[in-house]
Amino acid sequence: MYLYEKMADKQLAADVQKLTEEFKREEEATNITKLTEREDDYGKTARYLAADLEDAINNREMFLLYQPQVKGDEVCIGAETLVRWKHSIAGFIYPPLIVQLAKEKNLLHNLEELILDEAVGAAAVIQRKISSEFKISINITNHSLEWDGFEECLDRCAKKHGIAYEKIWLEITEQDALSSSNAIMDKLQRMKAKGYKLLIDDFGMGHTSLLYLQTNYFDVVKLDGSLTRDVLENERDRGIIDSIVHLGKSLNFTTIAEYVETKEQKDKLQSLGCDVFQGYLYSKPIALEELITWMKQQNGR
Repeated sequence: MYLYEKMADKQLAADVQKLTEEFKREEEATNITKLTEREDDYGKTARYLAADLEDAINNREMFLLYQPQVKGDEVCIGAETLVRWKHSIAGFIYPPLIVQLAKEKNLLHNLEELILDEAVGAAAVIQRKISSEFKISINITNHSLEWDGFEECLDRCAKKHGIAYEKIWLEITEQDALSSSNAIMDKLQRMKAKGYKLLIDDFGMGHTSLLYLQTNYFDVVKLDGSLTRDVLENERDRGIIDSIVHLGKSLNFTTIAEYVETKEQKDKLQSLGCDVFQGYLYSKPIALEELITWMKQQNGR
């Protein structure tokens, strides 16, 4: 029996890996199917994994890691939250796959409520122990904003943990921002009026995205990683970053550069005018207690 269970576990881990690879292919092709409704082996694995995901959310087995965000003077002023799930058999599950399965099984709001509570609670701990200026950055999607209870849930978490609204930064990808309905944009505007800071993630140089800089919805832009990764080698990327930063400063935007891996890369981005830096030069995503220790060392320089 033990050997049979061992073989079954190994097969499940392999099936989840195949499902992940299939989902990544769909991501690249921007053609996401409903995995749990498929009648093939991928669908069978997706349904099994989705059932385990529901248990993991209910039992609060999901957890967050935090990647520091650092100003040019090397002081950490915040962190981005990243959700993680370590399945008992398949190991760490690809985060976008977690979100996709949560959407399909109507678990997204449960997952988001857990993430919001954990993230805002972590910000409260850091503000008490290290810096009252610390802010937390949380990724949201159009699906988040379509939830009628999202705003109320966020307000409730902020009040529960005693965090000012302006210390909570909400990241929405450029693609989601561009496809948002008027109702969603109205909700963003209302949340901004309360004090929440809104951030466009994966920001590029498309005509439509530039129009958002003319609105008063967003406060922060996070540069598309494809621009920051090649900033040392690609003159065109440097020109695009320079243009975005210049325009952003004239409109009082903060510019964040992520995927910063070397000092040379950071120095170049800083010379182009970027305000905040995130990436492996400083730290990989880490647990809360590790972040507290890291911040004490980093900010105590």
